[in-house]
Amino acid sequence: EATNLPILGEIPRWEGVDKEGHRELLISSESSSSVVSEAFRMLRYGLSFIRRRSQVIMLTSATPGQGKTFISRNLAIILARAGKKVLLIDADIRKRTQSKLLGNRHGLTSYLSGDVDNIDELIIPASESQLKEVDFMPAGIMPPNPAELLMEARFDELIDELRTRYDHIIIDTTPAMQVAD
Repeated sequence: EATNLPILGEIPRWEGVDKEGHRELLISSESSSSVVSEAFRMLRYGLSFIRRRSQVIMLTSATPGQGKTFISRNLAIILARAGKKVLLIDADIRKRTQSKLLGNRHGLTSYLSGDVDNIDELIIPASESQLKEVDFMPAGIMPPNPAELLMEARFDELIDELRTRYDHIIIDTTPAMQVAD
């Protein structure tokens, strides 16, 4: 009722824990019959209807703690399990949650600042990534000017190049109501 935008899926709150009692950050498996796993499969199906416009997907939330990192990581995995080549980018360069969990090294900010020109140096391949099915680009070192860095033309150039390499690019960003990034 609040918007006229189409709703492609709805992901219920996930309270999964692993054997050690830690909160699980990934849905367990494609064959899982959990409500959350099924919700991600339904979202993937919904995205298939807008395939031409869904190659680059940016996820945000209003405030921190609403699950955008969980959603972006699991959306990337569920798309990869459908045989798609997927890249997950940690563009939350202030908090770098994905990078802390999946590989904290030079990354997006290194390219945007011009320190690294070779995109391949920034990407952790699926074979080396904790996601195992998804390539990952860490946020990189936090710069003093994150919002300005993300507005650089190099970000558009990066996405244009990545579009030629991947079926889907999932971008995990900052909370929209929190910072200007």
